[in-house]
Amino acid sequence: MTPSTKSAKPSRKGFTLVEIIVVVTIIGLMASIAIPTFIQSRQNSKAARTANDFRLFAEKFEIYNLGAGEWPEDGYPATVPSGMEELLLKGTWTKPSAIGGLWDYDFNAFGFTAGVSIHGATASNETILAVDRLLDDGNLSSGRLRDVGDNHISFILEE
Repeated sequence: MTPSTKSAKPSRKGFTLVEIIVVVTIIGLMASIAIPTFIQSRQNSKAARTANDFRLFAEKFEIYNLGAGEWPEDGYPATVPSGMEELLLKGTWTKPSAIGGLWDYDFNAFGFTAGVSIHGATASNETILAVDRLLDDGNLSSGRLRDVGDNHISFILEE
């Protein structure tokens, strides 16, 4: 057999178009499974952090109430209420909450005596409801955690 009649297969360098399409399809399927799971995990993390902060701040206000025999005066968002400086000094009270908005303390407002609030929450309703399920009854119109309007959520300390 002469060299010119020999059937030589060309050497294969690189990937075929079909192989690339298969790989891209597999990556797309994996992303379509992973992204919603990641979003749900992030939402759960924000809800857990917020619920924990609500519990922590509520405890500090209740400690103040037990010691002073009264609740502090009404505060403004992201400012430490008078008398609470020592209890809230090293906390995250003056920083935005995990679900957006600023921490606030309400006294004789919204139809209750005292409550720890988030003013201007920006998270989705699903995230806020997840916080409510962790702290309360999963219904923002009843229980201790309530939506009092205008993106203002309050964890009621005393009615």
